[in-house]
Amino acid sequence: MASYINKKEAAKEAINKGIAEHKRWIAVAKAMAAGIKPDDEFVLSPTECAFGQWFYSDGREFYATPLYAELEDIHNAIHDLYLIFLQTKKESVKQGLFQSKKSAEHKKEEKLKAIIQKMEDLVDLFAAKLEEFEDANL
Repeated sequence: MASYINKKEAAKEAINKGIAEHKRWIAVAKAMAAGIKPDDEFVLSPTECAFGQWFYSDGREFYATPLYAELEDIHNAIHDLYLIFLQTKKESVKQGLFQSKKSAEHKKEEKLKAIIQKMEDLVDLFAAKLEEFEDANL
């Protein structure tokens, strides 16, 4: 019985860390969009972040549950969007024949905001699905 409780508590901890970890990414992305350099690096691989390490090891115990594949898809999409955000942030702003540099910068800012909004929506969905997963499986 003790090992079941430990696994259950470890799963709850991984779920809570997963939600917090990915919400923190949004705060960092917003700061980066505003020109602030982050203090730390992020693990960009969905299998190597703290949640991913649990999900692809001990969390595999829940592989047959209906929400597992859905969680995996959402989690991967969050990581993919963060990579897109970083790539977009690194892109240089080019003015064109019919576009001023200021207009191009504004367009890039709007693109970054849209990516952040998608990340927020996905992380909210991820959190809701993780809570649903926890309620159904733990």
